[in-house]
Amino acid sequence: MLLMSELPEHTKMNIYTLLYRCWLICARCHYILKEYNKAVEAINLFCKDPRHYNNTDALELWAFCLLQTENYTLAKQKIEHAIKVAITRNYTQNEENYDSENASTKDSGYSYCSRIDLVEFADIDFEAEVDDVGNEWSDKQSIADSQYSALSDACSFDDTTSSVSTSSASTRSRRRKIRRKTKTVRRKKLMCSRQTLSAKHPINNLPVSKYFDKVDQWRRDHKVNYDDSRTDFMEIQYSEEDSQSEHMSDVSSIASCTTVSLAGLSADEFSGSEYDVSDSDCDWYNSASDFEEEADDLEEKLLEEPTYFQRSLSLHSGQMKARNILEKEYFQKGLNLNDEWIESVGSRYFKSKKNKYNDIRNKNFSDQCKKLPRIYKLCTISIESAHKAVCKPLEPKDEIQEISIAGRSKCGQTFTDDTVVVKIYSKQYLGKVHGEVVSLVKRHRYEDMEHPVFVCLLDITEGHLMKPLCRTVPKLHVLHSRVKDRFRKSRVEIYNYDVDKRELNFLHFHDVQEGMREQWLFIVALIKWKPNKLYPLAAVIDVIHCSQNPYDGIRILSKEYQVPYFYDKSTVEGIKAAFKEAKVFNASGYVDNTNNQRIFTIDSPGSKSIENAFSIKMQENGEFVVTIHITDVTTIVKKNDPVDMEAKARCVTFFPGKGFRPFAMLPEPLSESLCSLLPDQKRPVISVNFKFDKKGNLGDPKPTIQKTIIKSSKQFTYQEVQNILEDRLEDQHNELSQDVKMLFKFSKHLKEVRLGHASFSFPVEIDVSEDENPMDTYEAHSLVEEFVILTNLGIAQLLRRQYPGSVPLYCQEPPSFEVFDNWYNMNQHYIHHILGLQTIGTPRGKISVFHSPPEGRTRRITPVQTWVLEEIKDLLPDTAQNMSRIKQLIQSDFLHPKQALAFHEWNLFQESSKYVCSTEVLKNQDKGRNFFLGKKSYVHFTSPLRRYNDLVVHRLVSAMIKKETYPPYEPQEISDICLIMNDATKRANQFNNDCKQIIFGRFFKKYPVLFNGFVKETTDNGIKIVIPGLQNLPTFKKEIQFKLLDVACKPEKGDDVEMLSMSEHEKERKMVVVKWEKRLYSYKHRTCRKPKTSRISYERKLFSPYLRIFPHQNTTFLRYKEHWFRILTCILEEKNDSLRNLLSNFKDNEQTILNILHDKDTVGSFKRSVIDVSSEVKQGIIVEHRCRFQVPYHHGQIIQLQMSASLNRGFLTPTPQVLDVTENVKFCIDHFDNPIKTLLRFAKLHTKSDYASIDDYIRTWIPIVEMESTLNAVQNEDTAVINDIPVEFRGRRGRFFLTKGFCDVRDMDVSSEDIEKLSAGIIHETEQSKNEASRYHDHKHNTDEELPMSSADEIDTEDKISNTDDIENLFLDKEIETTSRSENDFIESNIEKRESEEKSKDGSSQKKKPKYSKMLSPHFLCIKLKRPLTENVKSKIGKVIPKQSQYIWVAHAELLKSRKIRGRTYSERRGCYKKVLEIDLVFKLHKNSPLPPIDKVTSDDKCSIELIMKSKVLRRIECYIKLLGQASELAQNIALGHRISGLDQDHLRLCRTMSYEVDVLGFPANNIQQETAIKKALMSRFSLIQGPPGTGKTFTGVKLVYLFNRLNKLYDEKDGKRRRVIFCGPSNKSVDLVARWVVKKLGEKAPKIVRMYASAYEYLDFPVPGRAIISDRSMRDAKSDSALNKNGVVLHHIIRSDGKPYADRIQKFDAKFREDNIIINENQKLPHEQRKPVKTRLQDIYEYKSLLHSATVEELDNYDVIFCTTSLAGNPRLLSATKGQVAQVIIDECGMCSEPECMVPIIATHATQIVLIGDHKQLRPIIKSREASELGLEKSLFERYSTDDSLMTMLEQQYRMNKSICEFPSRMFYDGKLKTANDKIGRPLKPLKMWQKSNGIPRVFCHVEGEEEILTVKTKEGNEQSRSNMREIEQVLKVFRHMVTVEGVDPGTINVMSQYNAQCTALRAELKEKGFDKFDVTTVVSSQGGEWDYVIFSLVRSLPKYLIEKNPTKVVYTDLGFITDRHRLM
Repeated sequence: MLLMSELPEHTKMNIYTLLYRCWLICARCHYILKEYNKAVEAINLFCKDPRHYNNTDALELWAFCLLQTENYTLAKQKIEHAIKVAITRNYTQNEENYDSENASTKDSGYSYCSRIDLVEFADIDFEAEVDDVGNEWSDKQSIADSQYSALSDACSFDDTTSSVSTSSASTRSRRRKIRRKTKTVRRKKLMCSRQTLSAKHPINNLPVSKYFDKVDQWRRDHKVNYDDSRTDFMEIQYSEEDSQSEHMSDVSSIASCTTVSLAGLSADEFSGSEYDVSDSDCDWYNSASDFEEEADDLEEKLLEEPTYFQRSLSLHSGQMKARNILEKEYFQKGLNLNDEWIESVGSRYFKSKKNKYNDIRNKNFSDQCKKLPRIYKLCTISIESAHKAVCKPLEPKDEIQEISIAGRSKCGQTFTDDTVVVKIYSKQYLGKVHGEVVSLVKRHRYEDMEHPVFVCLLDITEGHLMKPLCRTVPKLHVLHSRVKDRFRKSRVEIYNYDVDKRELNFLHFHDVQEGMREQWLFIVALIKWKPNKLYPLAAVIDVIHCSQNPYDGIRILSKEYQVPYFYDKSTVEGIKAAFKEAKVFNASGYVDNTNNQRIFTIDSPGSKSIENAFSIKMQENGEFVVTIHITDVTTIVKKNDPVDMEAKARCVTFFPGKGFRPFAMLPEPLSESLCSLLPDQKRPVISVNFKFDKKGNLGDPKPTIQKTIIKSSKQFTYQEVQNILEDRLEDQHNELSQDVKMLFKFSKHLKEVRLGHASFSFPVEIDVSEDENPMDTYEAHSLVEEFVILTNLGIAQLLRRQYPGSVPLYCQEPPSFEVFDNWYNMNQHYIHHILGLQTIGTPRGKISVFHSPPEGRTRRITPVQTWVLEEIKDLLPDTAQNMSRIKQLIQSDFLHPKQALAFHEWNLFQESSKYVCSTEVLKNQDKGRNFFLGKKSYVHFTSPLRRYNDLVVHRLVSAMIKKETYPPYEPQEISDICLIMNDATKRANQFNNDCKQIIFGRFFKKYPVLFNGFVKETTDNGIKIVIPGLQNLPTFKKEIQFKLLDVACKPEKGDDVEMLSMSEHEKERKMVVVKWEKRLYSYKHRTCRKPKTSRISYERKLFSPYLRIFPHQNTTFLRYKEHWFRILTCILEEKNDSLRNLLSNFKDNEQTILNILHDKDTVGSFKRSVIDVSSEVKQGIIVEHRCRFQVPYHHGQIIQLQMSASLNRGFLTPTPQVLDVTENVKFCIDHFDNPIKTLLRFAKLHTKSDYASIDDYIRTWIPIVEMESTLNAVQNEDTAVINDIPVEFRGRRGRFFLTKGFCDVRDMDVSSEDIEKLSAGIIHETEQSKNEASRYHDHKHNTDEELPMSSADEIDTEDKISNTDDIENLFLDKEIETTSRSENDFIESNIEKRESEEKSKDGSSQKKKPKYSKMLSPHFLCIKLKRPLTENVKSKIGKVIPKQSQYIWVAHAELLKSRKIRGRTYSERRGCYKKVLEIDLVFKLHKNSPLPPIDKVTSDDKCSIELIMKSKVLRRIECYIKLLGQASELAQNIALGHRISGLDQDHLRLCRTMSYEVDVLGFPANNIQQETAIKKALMSRFSLIQGPPGTGKTFTGVKLVYLFNRLNKLYDEKDGKRRRVIFCGPSNKSVDLVARWVVKKLGEKAPKIVRMYASAYEYLDFPVPGRAIISDRSMRDAKSDSALNKNGVVLHHIIRSDGKPYADRIQKFDAKFREDNIIINENQKLPHEQRKPVKTRLQDIYEYKSLLHSATVEELDNYDVIFCTTSLAGNPRLLSATKGQVAQVIIDECGMCSEPECMVPIIATHATQIVLIGDHKQLRPIIKSREASELGLEKSLFERYSTDDSLMTMLEQQYRMNKSICEFPSRMFYDGKLKTANDKIGRPLKPLKMWQKSNGIPRVFCHVEGEEEILTVKTKEGNEQSRSNMREIEQVLKVFRHMVTVEGVDPGTINVMSQYNAQCTALRAELKEKGFDKFDVTTVVSSQGGEWDYVIFSLVRSLPKYLIEKNPTKVVYTDLGFITDRHRLM
C-alpha cells in the first residue's frame, strides 16, 4: 500500500482495475469447480467497484451462481439488471435515429426543389468508423499473432527434425487454446449484438422458472457454457482483459455494416482458415454433427464483419494494416523484386544453356494467317495441363473449332487467354487437329505485371512444383534448395516478402502429409521465366489450409479472379467529399415527386443496394402510366473523378452469393446508402415513363424521361410480391397491393408480346444460397424482369437516335448454322415440345408445337417422369386450387427428359453476349442485334450501382435530357470501356458460378439429395448427366465414371435404337450397355422375378446370361399426338377445362406401357427385362453367387443419382455420391473414388532401414500397408451386399446379427476368427475340423437346422498377388481400439433384451454368451439407408423433386469385433424352433461419415450393408505382421535390422563335411560366386543371393533345395528330429519354375517335394457348386502347372490319387460335383425357367471341406520340401502339418516381394535359416497405392538388405545373353560387374536373316505408328488403363509368322512379351485366329524367371513424330508408359 501511494493516479486506477478483474476470473474458476458460494463472494468483491456493477458478464455469472444455490429472487434481479444494461447500451443510438426520422421536414406539392440534404438519414461518421474498425482489428491483433506463431512453430523446423513433431501434444494444445481465445471474443461480440429484447417481451411478467428457461435458451443459442471443463485459465484471462473494449464499442461499428459480408476476408479469418491448423490426424471434412457448430461460427462472422469501405478507410488512415496475405494487394499489383536478388537466387536454376522454348515474341505471322488460313490461325490459348493446351480460333472460318497443342515446348511461354498464332499440322491424330504456337501476339493476363501472384495446389508427385488454380501458367518451379532429398515430395519452403528491400527471405518449412495435398493451397509469386527452363521460377510466400467453410473458398476465388478488395485512398477521400456535397445537393432540374406515396421497390430480403423503384398511376382517360425509377448515380459520381475511376477499374460488382458481402463496384456508403433507394429516404432518380391502355397494351415503346426526387414508401421482397399475386397476403386491398397486381398484369402481357408462346415456359432452378426459392417467386421476378427489359429497350432506341455512334450496345450473335443444323437434326422430334423456344425463328423455320414434323410410320412417344404425372393426378381432384401447380409441372421444360436435354444443348452452343460500341455496327446492323431477346438494339441502363456500363449509359441519358449535341464519351472511349467490361463481366460470371458451386458443395455435403437425372451422353469413360435445377453445374461434376462402378467388363457401345420412331440423325446417338457381376443377398431371403422365355425366335437367339434391368423404372411413356401434343395445345390455348378432362382420362403407368406394347410403339427395353435382381434363390444352395445383370443407358433415360460434395481444386464442390439403380442395387461412388480417405486414413511415417523396437516397426508399417490393403479391398470382387438387414446404432458404434447358416449358404466369411486364433497359436485346426465334421455328419439330413460350417480355407489365389500387372502385394490393417465401458454396457444391455425375448418364446433359459473377440484385420462396411428428406431441404431444393423425396444415408465403417451365440429361433415356415448360431458383429463408423439418422433400423427400412471384404491371403499377411512380437528371435532381428547371431558350432561342422555340389550327372558345377553364395546360405541364419539375368539364380535355388534337404537328413540321423524346407516366392509361376527344375534336373535324386496351391486353384481344377470363387478378372490365366501335375507333385491332385486314404470319398464328391457343374454350365445358356436344380447340399460341402483339410494335413507330412507362395506359407493347413519342423525357408524372386509379404513365411514358420534370392535391380513390388509406395512399400526386404556385403552375394557370370546385349544392363544397372561367361553364349548356330543389318547384334527394331485403345475399367482382358495397339499386333504377327515359316524357328522357343495385359490378350486371340497353336504370350511380370531363345517385345505406346516432346520431363510417363520404369527394363 505504501508503494501504491507513491504511484501516479492513473497507474493506481489501472492496478485497481486489474485486481478487480482477477476477482471475476476467480469467480469463473469457482463456478467451473461448482463452488458456487465462493463464486458469489468473488463477484461481490468484483462489483464493489461501481464501474463494474453494470458488467453484464458478471451479472449473468452472479445470477447463475445464485440459481445453483436456489436463491431465485436475487438471481432474477441480477438478470433483469443485466438485460436492462444491454438494452440501454444497444438502443441509445437507435432511439436517436428514430427521433431524427420523425422530425423530418414536410415537402409540398409537385414542384422544383432548390437544395436538399441527401445524407439526412445516412448517419455515417467517417472518423468514428475509422476508430471503430481500427479498434476491432487491433483487438484481433493478438489472436492473429498467436495463430501465426502457432503455424510457424508447427511448420518451421530443421531437416533433422522428424515431421512427426508437427502433431505433438504441446502444439495441439497451443492451437486449441488459440481457437478458444478466438471463440471467446466472438462469443462476447455475439452476446452484445444479439441483446435486442424490446418492450414487446417484458421480463418482469415472467415467472422465475420461465425466465431462467429463457436465459438457458439464450445461452444455448450463443454457445455459452461456463460448465465446459475445457475452459482454461488462459481463456478466462484473455477474455477478461478485453471485456471492456469488446462490449459496446465494437457493436457500434458493427451496426454500421449494412449487409452481411464475406467473413473470410476479415482479420478474424486467422481463426478459421489457414492459421487454424487442426489436429494432424484429422481429415479436411468433419462429421455431420460438426456442421451445426460451423453454422453458428459463420453466423458470428456475419455479425462481426465490417464493410470493405470501412476496412479501406481504416487502412488508409493508418489504423489498420492488411494482416492476411489475401487482404494484401499482391494479387492485383504483384510483387516488386529487384533484379540483383532475382539473378542471385536464380543462378542455380537458370544455369542451363540450352533453351527449351523458341522465341515467339514479336513474331509477325499476319501475312501467313491471311495467305494460308488453313495452316496459320489467330487463336486464344487455354492451358489445360503442364503439357497440353487448347487453342480456339478467334474468327473460325472453317470446320476447325479447336486445335490441340501437345508438348510443353510447343505451347511456348504463353499464359492462358493469350492471343497467339498457331501452325496446324497436316495430319490428325485420334480425330483431333494438332499444332504448335509460333507467335505470341498479345498477353491479356498480367500484361503489366512482372511478378504476379497465384493461388496454387501442390503437384501430386513433386514438392517443388505448384499448379495454379487459374491455369494461367502450366506449373511453377518454387525455390526448394533448402529441402533435403528425403523430404522433396512433402516439404515446401515458405518465404517472406521484404517490401523495402524488394526481396524474398526464407521464413520456414511447411510439411504436407501424404494424401492431404488438396487440403493446402499455396500463395506463390512468379520470379522469372527464362526460355532455358520449362517452368517459371517462383517462391511460396504463404500457405492456406482448405476448409469446408464456404467463406474460405470464396475469398480464395476472389483472388483467383482478381476481385478488388480495398478501395484506393483517393476513392475514400472522394466518398468523403461526395457526402459533403450531398448535404447541400443541388436539386434544380429535378421534379419533386416525394409526395407520391405509392412508389415501392422489389428486391431480395435484407438487400441494401436498391437501384430500381416502380410506380403506376391511372390517367383521367383511363390509361395508365408506369414509371420505372432508376437511381441517378451521376449526380454523385462525376466522370473521371476518383470514385468514377475506381468504378471503371472494377467495372462490375462481384457477387459471391446470398449471405456473403458483395465486392461492390461503388463503395458501400454510395451503393448501400446515399445512392440506394431505401424506404422513406429522398433520392434523385431518372424516371422512365411508359403508357399502357386498360388491356395492358403498351402505347409508344419510346418512353418519356425526366429526373425526379422520390421517396420510396415500401421495400417489398420477392416473396411478399408473390404472396400478393397469389392472394396470400392479409391486407390484399391496400393501394400498393393493387398496384403490384396491375403491374404484374402489364408485365405478363409484355412477356406474351415479347416471347409469344415461350412466355408459358416455367424455369427450373435450384439456388440454395438464397433465402427465397427462385421457383417459388418466379412471377415476382418476372414482373421486375419485364419492366427492366422494357426500360433498357426504350433507352436503347432513344440513344441510338440521339448519339448513334457512342452507345455501348449489349449484343449477342446467333449460333453458327452448322452447329444449329446438327442440333436440329439430332433433336427434331422434341425441339417443338420445348416451350422455352416457342416462336423463335431459325434457319429451319419457326419452332412451335403446331409445326412438329409428321410421325411417320410409327407413333412417336414422349418420356415423362413418373412422379410428375403422379403428382398431377393427385392434384386433379381440386383443380381450381391446384391448376397453377399442374401447369407448372407441364410447362417446366427441364422436368421432361428429351426437352431438357435439347434445351440444355441449345443453351450451351449460344454465343456469349458482349458489349459493342454502336460505331462498330453502323455498317452492319445485324452485328448489334441481341439474338436472345430478338431485338436490334439493347443497352444496360437499370443497374448503375453494379455495372459501370450502366453508369456510362446514365451519363448519355443525362446529356440527352439536357439536349446536349455531343455525347460525354467519344466512340473510342466507348470501345475501350466495352473491352474492359467484357473481360470484367466474364470474370464476374465465372466467379459467381464458382461461388455457387462452393455453396452447393457445402449444402450437399450436409444434406445429400437424390435427384432424377437425364442421360445426356455416354462415353468410353462414363455417363454424363443433366440434373433439373443443376443444369448449369460443370459437366464433370455430373459425370458417372465407369471405373467407379466396379463394372464386370468393358461397357459395350451400340446404336441407340431404343425408340423405333427415331430419325436417322437421332440414331447416330450411341447407347452403352454396362454389365455387372455382384453378390446381392437379402437378409429376408427375398428373391426377384426372372424374365420368361420369348416366343419370338430371333429374340431367343439374343439370350444373354446377364439379366437386363428395365432402365425406365422412373419413366412413363406418352404417345405424342394423343397425349403430349394435346396437353401442350390446351396449355398454349389456355383451355383449362379441356386440360383437366384430358388429364383425368390418363391411365396408370402399367396400363400406359401395355398400350404402347400393344400398338407396337416399342421401347426395346421392355423386352425380357426385370425390375430388380438378386443372388437369392427360393430353395437349395446358391450356385450363382455373382448375379449377372446389365443396364442399358440411352439418351434421355432417367436415372437416380445422389449428389454430395468432395474436394476439388481445394474447394468443396458438388459431386455424385450414389447411383441408385434398383432397390437392391446401389453403387457408392465415394469409396471407389477415394478408398483410403473414405474407409481409412493416410499414413504419416516413412519406412526405415532399422527400427528401435517391435512397436516401432509395427507402428511404421501398419498404417502404410493398410492403405494398400484398403485400396485392394475395394477392388476385390468378393464384395457382398446384404439388403433388408436390421442394424442397431449408438452414436458412431453399431452392430448387426447374421446367422452362421446364412453366411455359409452365401459363402461369406465375415469374422474369420480362425485366422487370428491360428496365427496366435490358440487353437489346433485339425482337431477342430474333425469335431465339426462329425457334427455335420450327424445333422446332414436335418434341413431345418442352420449349422456352422468348419473353418473355411482360403479361397484366394496368390497369383492374384503377384503374377500379373495388377499384383496385389500386401496389406495390413490398423490396430483396433478397445470398446469403452459405456459402449460395452450398451451392447450387453441389448443382448440381455435379446435373451429375454428368446426365453419368452421357447420357455428355456439361455446359456451365458461368449465374449467378443476383436478382429486383427477387419473388413469394411458401406451402409446405405433411404430416409425421407427434411422439409427445410425440400424448401431449398424447390419443386424439382417429388413430394415424397428421399435421400440415401451413406456411411462407411470398420468391423471391430465379433462373437458367436448359439440359440434357437422360431421358423414360421415349419412352425417350430430351429437351432441357429448367430454372429454378433460390432462396427464403428468412420470419422468422415455422418451420424446415423435413427438408432434402430429394421428389415423393413430397406437398409443395405456392403461388405467390403479383404481376402484371407491379405488378412493373413496383416495378422502376421501384427504378431511379430510372438515370432522367433531371427524373424524379429530381420524385421528390426538388428544384428543376427550365427549358427552353433555343431551346425557349422556339419556343413563343412558336405560338398557344395549336386551329385547329379550333367548338373553344372558352381562358379566362384555361386560357391560363395551357397556356402554362405548353408552356414548363416540369414543370407541374400543377388542373381542378375542369366547368372544361374534358379540353378542356385535348386542346389540349395537339394543341399538343405541333405543337411536336414544328416541332422535327422544325428538327433532324430525331422526338419523340412519351404521354398516360396511371390508368384505361382516363379515357384512352378523352380519346382519343375527340381523334378527335371535332379531326377531320382530329387528330394520328396510337393507343390501346394491355394484353394482357389483347387476349386478351378475341381469346382464345388455353391462356392463363390474368384471371377475371371482376378483369376486371369490362373491354373496349376500341368508339368508338375504329370509328375505327381501337385498336392490337391495327390490326395485324390488311388491308394490315398481319403481318395475314394473325395472322388465320390468330385463326381457328384462334376455332374452338378455340368448342369450349372448348361443352365447358364438357358432361360431361368428352363434351368435344372443341382443335387449338392450344404452338408455335402461341409463334409467335403473337412475331408480336404484332413487329407491335405496328413499328406503334407510325407514330404521334405514344400513349394508354395509366400502368403500360402502362413496357411493354417500347412502350419498344422509342419509345426516345429521347418528349418529353412528359401524365398525366390524376393526383389518382387514387398517386405510385409516376405515376412509372412519368416514369422509363421519359425525357421532357423532364411535365404533370400532375387535381384532388386529388376522388377520391384507393384503397389497400387501411390502414397504407400512413396512411403516405402515398394522397397523390398531384399533391397533393404542389399547394401550389407556381409549378407549378400552377387552372381556375376551370366550364361544367357549375347555379349553385345549384356553390355547395356551391365553398364546401366550393375556398375559393369555383370560379365558374359564366354563369347559363344547367345550366338545361334544359324543367324536369322532379319539380323543381317544389325551389325552382328541379334536384335531388330521395328517402327510402328498406331493408335492406342485404352481400357477404362478393369476386366478379364486387362486392368484399368491397360492398352492395346492393333497396328503393333499386326506387326508382331508378321514377325512371328516370318520366324516360324521362313526362318524355321520352333514357336516354342519364342516368347511374345508386352507390358500390358490388354495387348497380351489381343495377341493370343490373333495368334489363335491365324492358326497358331503353340505360342507363349506373357506380360513382363509373369515372364520373370523364364527363358526363351527369342523374344518379341511389343511396347504398345505410339505417337506420331510431330507429337513427341523434344524436352521430356517425368510427365513423359503418360506417353511412354511402363518403359520409363528402369526396373522393368531388366
